This record gives sequence, structure tokens and C-alpha cells, in this order.
Amino acid sequence: MNLTINDLSCQAVPGQTLGKVARLNHSHVGYVCGGHGVCQACYVTVQEGGECLSPLTEIENAFLSERQIQSGGRLACQATIEKEGTLKLLSRPEEVRRMLFGNPLALFAYGAVMGWDVAAKIVPGVQNLAGRIARGEMNGKELPGDLLESVGAALQLVLTSASQMIPFREELMALFEAPLSHQLPATLEPVMLKVSSTVVQPVVAVSAPAVQPPEAVDVASLEGIKEEHALKLVKAGVKSFENLLERGRDRNGRKELSGATGLGENDVLTLINRADLARIKGVGFSWSELLEASGVDTVPELAQRNPLNLHAKMQEVNKQKKMVQQLPSIDQLKAWIGQAKKLPRIVMY
Repeated sequence: MNLTINDLSCQAVPGQTLGKVARLNHSHVGYVCGGHGVCQACYVTVQEGGECLSPLTEIENAFLSERQIQSGGRLACQATIEKEGTLKLLSRPEEVRRMLFGNPLALFAYGAVMGWDVAAKIVPGVQNLAGRIARGEMNGKELPGDLLESVGAALQLVLTSASQMIPFREELMALFEAPLSHQLPATLEPVMLKVSSTVVQPVVAVSAPAVQPPEAVDVASLEGIKEEHALKLVKAGVKSFENLLERGRDRNGRKELSGATGLGENDVLTLINRADLARIKGVGFSWSELLEASGVDTVPELAQRNPLNLHAKMQEVNKQKKMVQQLPSIDQLKAWIGQAKKLPRIVMY
């Protein structure tokens, strides 16, 4: 899959949403509502390869204007990669950032157009959201976790962009002293909001304790681990595979990690084994999961395998579970087994 987000080459496979790919590859795509398609912070422009994506969802049709759709607009949390190909995307945060640094005066016109896009879809957007709430699709149990994760991602984006803005502070100050050369249209066409007969039930507001926003969490160095597990590891002080192996190399360490993260000891051991396998050049987390499903869950185990037999087993497992798009070749397996025989042992069982 040849996927580029904001000029960053990203790893992706069919079945993933664009939002998931962006977070795993540490790319600047907004993520504020936790993937519920409400905030539009994950809005992206598909510059190339729209045919590789799933059709517009009901949520996208409700929240995106005709102009946005015709311009290649999608919501990253809703758009799923359906087939291999070449995809090139530009996110809204990155588009604004580039405009800020390159042509800040254009932000006025850009903001006006975006505002009218939002106004044009207020009614269908509210109806869609109310319908999902009524159908129980906005699961209340998942919302707090989604919110915490999304706030962390949003803060991470802000902090990264802020550090890049420092060299431009003089240009930004000059913006307020420069005359406005980009004039907005004298008149704008009115937006006709057609209200259907659908009755939206009133939502009763319930007060809740104030939630302090969490610190920004960087899980990019733990790419490949499920996000909920990666967040728990990072909050426990594990910020890399090396940290994970160092702290969980023996039973006592794994027990301490289990207590610090809230993960079961078996889950911790599985993650450590995968991190250990990932030391082998070329394996990565996707193939380490397939190796585990094929009966190879440790480096010592891999060192004892026959490449031809292992390749046949991985092929059989992947045919059933469809875990990866492309299997490693027999030559690759030979190289992995050779490395496994030479690697120093870290994990003690």
C-alpha cells in the first residue's frame, strides 16, 4: 500500500480506517471526538486514490457539504481502505498549518468557506447525531475512554505544531499590522436549511464532575501495539520496546508491569515476546503476531525452526485468519532464523 499523509509515507493495510493509520504513523490528522464522526477535526482531502476507499458513510453524508465531497473531502475516522493502491491525503490541521506559515492572510477566506460548509449541514448533522443516540450507537461506556484518548492525541498535535511555530512568531505579529489584501465577497448566497418532520427528542443535560485534560501521550514508539495497551504502558513509564524488554525481562518485572498497567500478566508476557521478536530486523509487530499464531512466540523458538516448514505453517494460518496482506518469503524466514540464533537472550521464563 502506497499511502502518503501530509507528505509522510505511511504503513497501512486494507481494513484500516484513515484515522487509525494516521495515529499509528504519527501523522497530523485531528482526533477530538474519539472517532464518532462529530467534530470533523479528522477531515482530510483525498488528493489521489479515492477509489481505494470505502463509499461515503451515512455520517459523512450528514456532516460534509457537497462542496467538500466534490473536493475529495472525507472523515478519516469513517473512511476505510478497501484495496491496495496509491493514496495521497492532506489533513485539515496540516492544511491550516501550511497556510499559516506560507500565506496567513488566506486563513480569513478559508475560515469563511469552512464556516458556510458547517452551517449548510447543521440540521442533517444534528438529526444524524440524535438518531445515533436514540439507537444506542453512541455507547456511553466507551465515551470516557474515547474522550481521554482523543484529548491526548489533540494535545500531542498542538504541542508539536506549537514548537514548529516558534520561529514564525515575528511573521505572526506582522500579520496584525498588515492591511487586509484578501477581501471576502461582499455578499454570500444564503444557506437554505430544510427541516424535515423528524422529531428530535430533547436531551436532558446531566452535570458531571469536571475532568482534567490528561497530559499528551506519545505512543508512536510503541507502534503496532493496541492503542489501549500502548496508552497504559506509556502512562506506566514504558515508552519504547527497549523499555518494555528491560522492565519485563523476568517474572518479577512482568508482575510489577501488570500491577502498574492493569494488564494481565499473560497479556504483558505476550507483548514482551512480540517486542523481543521485533528485535529481529524485518519482523515488526504484524509479522510477530502471525509468527505467534503459527506457534512461534519467542526468539529461542524461532531459532529452532525450519524455514520451509514455518513458511507452510504461516501460509496456512494466514489463509484462515487473514492477518497480513503479504507473507514473508522463505529467504526472509532464513534470515530471521539466522538472526534469532545469534541474538543475545533477554527474556527469562
